[in-house]
Amino acid sequence: MPITFHYPFEVAGRLSSTLMWLIGGVFLFYLLKNLSNQIIALLATFFYLYLPYTIYYSRTILPGPTTVSLSLISLYYWWCLRKKASLRYFLASLFFTALAVLSKPYAVFIIGLFPLLLTIKFIRQKNTKYYWFILSGVLSLLPFVWWRWWIGHFPQGIPANKWLLNAGGVRLKPVWWRWLFYERISKLILGGWGSGFLLTAFLSPSIRKKLSSSFFLFLNSLGGGALLYLIIFARGNIQHDYYQIMIIPALVTILGTGFYTFLNLTFASPTSLTTKGAILTAVLFFTFSTLGFSWYQIRDYYNINDLRVIKAIEQLQSTIPPQAKIITDYQGNSLLLYHFKRHGWPVVTDSIQNLYQRGASYYFAPFPTSTSNKLAKICHNIKRVNKTVLINLNTCNYVQN
Repeated sequence: MPITFHYPFEVAGRLSSTLMWLIGGVFLFYLLKNLSNQIIALLATFFYLYLPYTIYYSRTILPGPTTVSLSLISLYYWWCLRKKASLRYFLASLFFTALAVLSKPYAVFIIGLFPLLLTIKFIRQKNTKYYWFILSGVLSLLPFVWWRWWIGHFPQGIPANKWLLNAGGVRLKPVWWRWLFYERISKLILGGWGSGFLLTAFLSPSIRKKLSSSFFLFLNSLGGGALLYLIIFARGNIQHDYYQIMIIPALVTILGTGFYTFLNLTFASPTSLTTKGAILTAVLFFTFSTLGFSWYQIRDYYNINDLRVIKAIEQLQSTIPPQAKIITDYQGNSLLLYHFKRHGWPVVTDSIQNLYQRGASYYFAPFPTSTSNKLAKICHNIKRVNKTVLINLNTCNYVQN
């Protein structure tokens, strides 16, 4: 049966994303608890769950939340396999890595470096566990390779994607640094106030004595993978703010480590109780400022900016046959097709006559355009609601000729 857009679909989509994100938080906590300590695990999980950016995007109907969650589950079992080379952990790491990469190939930037660095470490130590790691890594990528081969037979279903890499030559240019590290990471995700704690995680030599080398291997692998992701998909990350959901595990782990480092330096030093209380108050202030100023950036994401158009579509729906295909002239935004609950084109990709011959039977514009004005002169069935325009292409003279 064909999938139709209706309210239960939205509920199911949002709930499944949210549930997967919460499951990912559980595995992040236990992974960091095993690698470091309970305080870092709690701090990182807190930011993972409560940053306004993650609250918003963890409830969206996108593959990102599921991919991040599956990647964290995968990393947990890679760590278990590192501790004990058993068939159970081998199969679990293989299975969840394969699922993560199938859900979105960008998962390799979250998962990839950690097992790779562990494998290199085992080879240098002449530890036979590296056989398990190599075999699991290779086998986990085979389902994706097979899928890529299969989908390659249908190139018309593959959207243009090369522009995601470096369209406009933005990689490592000032615009890249500004948009990703200032506008997105510092301002949007961390609200400006949390940025300093990213640096704090690497400033204290004494912390390295308290935490295991495996934790810093994990921390460096997450950070390195996130940086590679931002560099390789430079344009995609600048263009879309939801792309940064893939670096959230790295950010919250470094952030949690930074907060822990600051607290450890404070309470381990022989300062007075008053001084410690003042510093703890400052930490709480920075925490709430991080969340508060990030929310100030995110809050507009919840607005419905096209309510006039949506109400117009609700009135026009009954006048369009269920199987009709519509051209929604709205700069490539598929939102209108979603609300029409119809298939079609979210942008005028060809002449109206050619699109009509390919199956389009209606043209819709949220406001009058040059195209709608031209069609109004040669078409007979035109409806105008709330400044929107709906034109039945079957009634256009030049289309019929």
